[in-house]
Amino acid sequence: MKFFIRQKRYFTAKTSFSFLLKYFAKYKSLCAAFILIIFISFPFYLPGCKDNTVAPKQIINSDTTWIQCSGLPGTPITGFAASGSNLVAGTYSLGLSKAYIYISSDEGSNWILDTSFNVHNHNIGTHLYAGAPVVFIAHNNYLCAGISSYTGNVYTSTDNGRSWTEKDTSFRQNIYCFAQIDSTIFAGTYDGLHQSGVHKSTDNGISWIDASNGLGNNPVKELVSLATYLFAGTNGEGIYRSSDNGASWMEVNTSNVPFLSLVCNENNIFAGAYGNRGNIFVSTDNGNNWSIRDSGLTDNSVNALASGEGYLFAGTNSGLYVSSNNGSSWTYDSVGVPAQASGINTLAVVNSHLYVATSNGVWRYPIVMFGKKLKQNKSN
Repeated sequence: MKFFIRQKRYFTAKTSFSFLLKYFAKYKSLCAAFILIIFISFPFYLPGCKDNTVAPKQIINSDTTWIQCSGLPGTPITGFAASGSNLVAGTYSLGLSKAYIYISSDEGSNWILDTSFNVHNHNIGTHLYAGAPVVFIAHNNYLCAGISSYTGNVYTSTDNGRSWTEKDTSFRQNIYCFAQIDSTIFAGTYDGLHQSGVHKSTDNGISWIDASNGLGNNPVKELVSLATYLFAGTNGEGIYRSSDNGASWMEVNTSNVPFLSLVCNENNIFAGAYGNRGNIFVSTDNGNNWSIRDSGLTDNSVNALASGEGYLFAGTNSGLYVSSNNGSSWTYDSVGVPAQASGINTLAVVNSHLYVATSNGVWRYPIVMFGKKLKQNKSN
């Protein structure tokens, strides 16, 4: 092996090393200064390093992009919840009228079918305007799954979704949604044969009683609680409020639109409407007054709302919208959720990630990345 230097002399590796030692001995002060300059300046040439900080190990992190959760079927994912260290997702077979539950123990990276949930002639889901919705809710050490069909019921699990039991076999309702205040669970229902409205359980979903006084026989599409208040979004008959754990209800929003989604952000209540008159409404005074906050929102089908870590999220038929200013303006996440996952059924915030359940699977994204994306959009 030979090296060619400016004096056009040829050196072997051994003689070159000896030459370097002699050169260093002769000009050791100059060499020491040169090495010191390189040592001080080197971090500036490494991505992400400033001053004298240590350069991080450069790893391509897939967690900065939307990740599709593997192991789920291609059917609509319409129910989603976290229980203990597990995530649960509900879906149904369009042709077989059978409900399925899938479980993930690694934050949604992989899913397995829960074979213990063997329920035929039911559908499982949530926030679905046309279809058969139901929800999950984690309460104390219980996980409840509501089934929608005219023979629907609530199933409970005490082991984070690994096994399920139908407790109250006399409770037959289409279950659209759940909410809770302290130790009481509420279920929003619709049943063309019986009373629609709200039912409640004070024993972790084991038994249920009617709590619909003042609701009229209106199908309840969504429930949310704020302190001691409970709000119910109906299918075209406005929003109702209860201040006595469902003993009585009064209408607080008379907008004649289907309200499929409700969420609380700080002390504000947001309501997503569906259809040609779809908007996002907000109340800052426990539901007494409502205004519209939908600047930037161009899709009138607000199927789902979620909040977490300073952000509001709206899931629509065309994709995801994000707000970082408490709903004053909304930005379409045009480079976010892939096109094949644009029909969003429900949203969930779990462990600093946003989970988007669609008609074609579940997608996950770290919430912290939305701040960078919104800043980039403003700069453009």
